[in-house]
Amino acid sequence: MPSSIPSANPMLLTDEEFEKYRYLTDQPADNAAFAILNFVDHGQVYRILGSLQKNTDTVSFDDIKKLSYEVKADADPKQVEFLINYMKNQIDGYFKDRTHFQFTPEEKECLRQAAIFFNLHMTECTLALAMRSLLKQYAAFKSTNVLTYTQLLPKYPYRRIISTMQFVMDVMDVKAFDDDGYGIVAIQKLRLVHALIRNRIERNSLEKKEGAEWKQEWGTPINQQDMIFAVHTFSLEVLHGLIASGEKVSKEEIQNYYYAWHLIGKALGVRDELNPSDYYIGYQVQNRIYKKEFVNPNPNGPALAEPLIQFLIEVLPMAKRKGVLGLVKLFNDKKDYGPVFKDILHIDLGEASSFYTSMYNATDNFRHALIEIKYFFLPNAKRSDYFKDLAKNEHRFFNSMIGVAKTWSDSHFRIADAFGAQAAEEADKEAKKMPMWKRAIKYFFPKAKVE
Repeated sequence: MPSSIPSANPMLLTDEEFEKYRYLTDQPADNAAFAILNFVDHGQVYRILGSLQKNTDTVSFDDIKKLSYEVKADADPKQVEFLINYMKNQIDGYFKDRTHFQFTPEEKECLRQAAIFFNLHMTECTLALAMRSLLKQYAAFKSTNVLTYTQLLPKYPYRRIISTMQFVMDVMDVKAFDDDGYGIVAIQKLRLVHALIRNRIERNSLEKKEGAEWKQEWGTPINQQDMIFAVHTFSLEVLHGLIASGEKVSKEEIQNYYYAWHLIGKALGVRDELNPSDYYIGYQVQNRIYKKEFVNPNPNGPALAEPLIQFLIEVLPMAKRKGVLGLVKLFNDKKDYGPVFKDILHIDLGEASSFYTSMYNATDNFRHALIEIKYFFLPNAKRSDYFKDLAKNEHRFFNSMIGVAKTWSDSHFRIADAFGAQAAEEADKEAKKMPMWKRAIKYFFPKAKVE
């Protein structure tokens, strides 16, 4: 971490001051969402923004054939022209604003080292994300109301789980923030998806479960406190999951990885005063949120946790429920087995089997041993390739998970998801209409014009 930058300390805020962040959001993203929701043809805009993948991709309105606006039929043409320009300027300005991606050399090195760390521990990091981070997210009552309120997660649980994992992959790639990387656009798209969902809930225009009403005491949907809470589950909880599973992680690696996610959190719109750069302060802030959020009754927890458990049973080789629970137990702390997992999530880790965990550890150690033996007999000059082989080995695990996600067709977060389950279904149908050879061209050459 750059030593010259002081760390914010939200622990100095009173409870009343801290609670105000449940009603503060992300204004730049909200402005872009406002422009989209008020003035533009939704179906066209999510197809255009959905095509953004790499950092060099730009927003283009050339493909928009017709715009639909909430204006009267006899509206002044000048007013309509003003609304068109307003929409274009807001969206164009949002994606061109890369203020939070102007990293110093020290920050770039921090991000690079964090990415190397993640790639060398990809299997463990991915499992920690699934077995610990997401489950502890689901145990937080107020923060998860946005997930149970909407219909997207219950209808497409696998897609959201994989999209979350893919987002972490995008920002934790060594080239994530290079021109040909995926990190910047991944962050911008997720930030806009959050703003669109937030604004649609407030307008009561998002598909929701029958009879659901948003309550004022929950705060604003996807607020500042929710945002730093989520960022911490990707940084703190992944690190703690590795440590709980027996991985050796140095203090330097812990602080560096945490600081990298501090930078990502800032780019996601988390306010500086709520976004510590120091791991120890962040740890205290997260526990402060847990103390408020881990409450009973919490109907959200079991409803969200069970689809994740079923997903893991399906994607992990030869895993039964007891085996998955064994891995959940491995990646979590004993102090949480009862109050968090059993009482809130209704997951009884007393039913866990240690056999599958032992098999996982033995297989992982065997794979690493084979690579080590291979490089033991090679010249020192080839030793640098050892780490590349380890990273490739870890990538294969994630790709195998993607391959069995039956209800998922695009790993990256999609703008269509912000328009609800129906829009997501329409986007899937539209994509499937394109012949296979055209889809292949679009996959390998995203900027190619395919009519």
